[in-house]
Amino acid sequence: MQRLRRALGTTAGGSTFVVSLPKHWMKEMGLSKGEGLWLARIGEGIFVKPERAPEPRKAVVKAEGRSGDYLIRAITSLYVAGFDVIEVRGKPLSVEQRNAIRWTVSRLIGPEIMRETAKSMEILVLGGPMGLSPLQILDNIFVNTKSMFGDAVEALLTGNRDLAEGVIHRDDDVDRFYLLIFRQFQSVLSDPMREVDMGVERIDLFNVYIVARQLERVADHAVKVAQAALEVHAIPAGFPKPLRRATSKALDLLNRAYQSFLRKRTEEANQILDEAKALDNTLSALGSLLVSKGAPGSAPLQIVLDSIGRARDYAKNVAEVTLNAAAFAGGWGKAP
Repeated sequence: MQRLRRALGTTAGGSTFVVSLPKHWMKEMGLSKGEGLWLARIGEGIFVKPERAPEPRKAVVKAEGRSGDYLIRAITSLYVAGFDVIEVRGKPLSVEQRNAIRWTVSRLIGPEIMRETAKSMEILVLGGPMGLSPLQILDNIFVNTKSMFGDAVEALLTGNRDLAEGVIHRDDDVDRFYLLIFRQFQSVLSDPMREVDMGVERIDLFNVYIVARQLERVADHAVKVAQAALEVHAIPAGFPKPLRRATSKALDLLNRAYQSFLRKRTEEANQILDEAKALDNTLSALGSLLVSKGAPGSAPLQIVLDSIGRARDYAKNVAEVTLNAAAFAGGWGKAP
């Protein structure tokens, strides 16, 4: 990384500013006289990039002696890091390794297995959903997450096993969209010009990523509630009604926090943080009810209460992102 000062000059007619670029920089980048450059104004700076298409980023993963779990982690990390081609090599690849690679590809948006031999599998990452902006992808995560959590509690209270199992399977969709946003965020860190391509500043995409992470965690807790629904065979009397109220309140906080983030409503975000404390009393009362009833198999219900509390906590985190984003933009405390 190098930094160099240059003074602005002008053309002979004075209508255009000009600046010289170090010759050795251009040679190091493989550029020569006459080649085109892209310029983009990003924030308070100007970013310069060669016009020619960049070479695809390729990574090689050596599979010898590695488990399927290792390959899942490696491919997922390289996907998030922005690699375009991921080749897994083995001598040869085992059935377990091939199944792990195929499973990983199936849970990501964009990757496809393009070539496969006895000793290698090559994955090409194609473009994500056409026309979807980071905010649209985030909205898909939010809608799915909120629906999953509500359905999981309903499955618990009604004994609907099909609904519970559906929630567990839907978590894969949330994970796929979350990892896509993570990949987009990493891409603007490595190439500022992509801010222009996506039409979003990197600080805004960072905040989108943080909110997506909170929502993805709520979806994980929806899965916990759904799994508890499959284990619980009886609900203590007096439990369903306050549980529905607690769930409704937690999801209301999550919805309002998400809307405050989208609309940059700092007053709403502050109200959410103040109101969130009240849910503690309801959850504590439900926990005491379980203890007093001495209901057999109440451990899964305690997990449900914990997950509702966690959903509330992640809603608070989203509200705090709203305040942090507003502070960065100089608008903290403004009325909506």
